[in-house]
Amino acid sequence: MIANSVPVGDAVYDRPALYGMGKDTDRVVTMDDGVRLRADVYYPTDPTTGQRATGAFPVLLQQTVYGKQLVQISGNLDPDNTGHLALLGAILDPLIGPQVAGISATDVPFLVKHGYIVVVSDIRGTGQSEGVWELFQPKEATDGVAMVHWAASLPNSSGKVGLFGLSYMGMVAYNTMAKLPKGSPVKAAFPIFADNNLYRELFTQGGIPNVAFDYTIGLNTIPLLGLVNPALGPVLQAVLNNDTEALAEGIFNLIPTELQHVQQWNQFVIPTVLEANFNGPRAYDQDYWYSRSVASQLDKIAATDIPIFAVGSWRDLFPRGALHNYVGLQNLSAGRPAEAPMLPGQAVTPRYQLIMGDWTHTTTDIQVIRPLMLEWFDTWLYDMDTPLRHESNPLHLYQMSGPGDALNQTAGVWRGGKTWPLQGNQASKFYFSGQRSPDTTSFAWNDGLLTTSLPTVSSGFNQLKHKLFSSPCNVQTNQWWAGTPALLSGLFGVDIPCLNTGSSNDSTMSLGGLTYTTPAFTQDMVIAGPIDAAIYASLSRLPGTLPSDIQLVATIEQVAPNGNSFPISNGALLGSHRALDTSRTWYANNGEPLQPYAYFTQAKQQSVPAPPLGLTYPLFWGAVTRYDIEVTPTFARIPAGSHLRVTITTADTPHLFPTLTQFGTLIGGVYGIQHNRNAPSFINVPIFPASAFDTPCSHACPTQ
Repeated sequence: MIANSVPVGDAVYDRPALYGMGKDTDRVVTMDDGVRLRADVYYPTDPTTGQRATGAFPVLLQQTVYGKQLVQISGNLDPDNTGHLALLGAILDPLIGPQVAGISATDVPFLVKHGYIVVVSDIRGTGQSEGVWELFQPKEATDGVAMVHWAASLPNSSGKVGLFGLSYMGMVAYNTMAKLPKGSPVKAAFPIFADNNLYRELFTQGGIPNVAFDYTIGLNTIPLLGLVNPALGPVLQAVLNNDTEALAEGIFNLIPTELQHVQQWNQFVIPTVLEANFNGPRAYDQDYWYSRSVASQLDKIAATDIPIFAVGSWRDLFPRGALHNYVGLQNLSAGRPAEAPMLPGQAVTPRYQLIMGDWTHTTTDIQVIRPLMLEWFDTWLYDMDTPLRHESNPLHLYQMSGPGDALNQTAGVWRGGKTWPLQGNQASKFYFSGQRSPDTTSFAWNDGLLTTSLPTVSSGFNQLKHKLFSSPCNVQTNQWWAGTPALLSGLFGVDIPCLNTGSSNDSTMSLGGLTYTTPAFTQDMVIAGPIDAAIYASLSRLPGTLPSDIQLVATIEQVAPNGNSFPISNGALLGSHRALDTSRTWYANNGEPLQPYAYFTQAKQQSVPAPPLGLTYPLFWGAVTRYDIEVTPTFARIPAGSHLRVTITTADTPHLFPTLTQFGTLIGGVYGIQHNRNAPSFINVPIFPASAFDTPCSHACPTQ
């Protein structure tokens, strides 16, 4: 029997695993329009007899686009587990670590053996399910509701359901909750690495397409899996589960399933490519993207009163999204607007919690996630009196720290908190200056100063030529490509330092980037929150070109005393999308944006002032214009003796790449990045002495 309480303390949550695991594969669930979805059901068994265990067990539901068999595989790569692929996990672990199981962040045997029925289903149009897939189409959410009620009625189900999953699966969990009424079978959710706003966090950054998702995942991987999985799935099912009947049935259904799945190219892939590249509706943050985003549904999700424990990371694709979902749910619980920043001292509820780690999208540490998931579901599905039920600091944050010097890597620490931003709307302005930086180790050709003093000169700027490409070997590449570069290099035992430090940024600078660096800090400082890079710039052009837009990328870095740099965060903006929605922009106490919110709509586009026709670089410039870049939020320590640096470039390869339409408006551009009293470019940074953040993290955080 499972106990109804566990001791409160600092130890990692644990309780005995009492059951074995059985499975029913390829269960068919028919939707209201006749489309048949397929699901695998894993259930507790008596460890002695191997028969289905008696009792009432909660059900955990995950809906996936990547093939339900992949969840079973990746969740068993952990060598500490005794699953089907424990041997493979033992081989891979020395190369890339136990985080490999984080590809799906799902350990099915672990959950089942602790008394849960686990259901993993293929979303319509994917895997072995029928239908046509389209990115987060509304029908997925109504399918999710049907799957919830089907799962709640399974044999030996207690009638209580939990939703969980990483990335797409976590977003579908949010979308499903938005369609549920209060009092539904869903009593808890555990989404991992889920977005808040698809357009801003996944499809683009600053209005510039995110190549990693758009062309690799959204337009290739998922559609291709939709065609490969109907054939591959039955084979994996037969191998993993010794299920030859599934193989025969899969072969029988292969042609009709493929004929349905292939329609996704006409319904989603081709229209998205055409509209994005030629200024169609999907090129902008309008109804198509917003209606599919969690942001548009947070009020409905909060109305269900479902407890949600979210997992995010500073190095994930969605650090902004994870924090905004937490902020929105806590605000709605307190009767405040979902899109406003939280207030210092604001009351919080332990029903909404968030842990922000230092993982990438594909390398979640399942040894951290696994006990948290178990405790959260035990709390709300078994009604146990757990530590998480009483958590007073429901924000669990890893404070990053880059390289202190060549010989000493300073480890980060875990901290607890309640509200975000941690210090409210406080921020400090650091201005660009034409004076030389005191960082004598910099190789940047301009080597500017970053200072808290307003420039006194009446004119002054640095030239920045638009370049389509930048150095691809950097932390941003590893982050925005979901951690796969480091994962794959580690698989082959190759260490690529520039994927983990910013040292290669000097090569980016040699391609024409601009840097501005502070004097060394005399005490440990911490950046805690979102950042605004306010760039005053003018546009000129190379002979024979007619650029009419600008593209800016801002990278915030810590620079160690020996010159090693470590990118903390970055942001980008297409100049024509500079108009801000002041009702959604977060402002600092100094009156400047702390987190700018650009419209990114077609109606709010603004032309970039350009020199008159016939007048070319270097003689003439367009009018100086302000551009506010939203830099991804962070929580990072800058040790004493280190510097803060901002690097301004025009590209982030291979993360960002303009559409065909945008490309034509950028070629040949030369930018004048201003640093004078009339146009004082600056970054607005929430930076404080490290002593301001001394709240320890609860047992929810890994042992420090």
